[in-house]
Amino acid sequence: MVLHKIATAVLANHVKSETGKAGALGMLAGLAATTLLRRSVPGAVVIGGVVVARQLIKMKRSADARRAAEAEGEAAEKVAREQDSV
Repeated sequence: MVLHKIATAVLANHVKSETGKAGALGMLAGLAATTLLRRSVPGAVVIGGVVVARQLIKMKRSADARRAAEAEGEAAEKVAREQDSV
């Protein structure tokens, strides 16, 4: 029963963050997913895999953006040093 409540809350929050809507859509998604979790092991594996994959993709995008920002900052510093030395 605790897993049901946790999964419902997680999915509702995910739908809210993705769509900006917190109403029935999040509740229905959470209810459908938790029903599938309770009734089948393969369903739990699929839903769990999707959640993990999505989190890994978010982490990768965040790391890529951070690296790009750092590279951009280093390039700007290099140009500034070259202009100062000339």
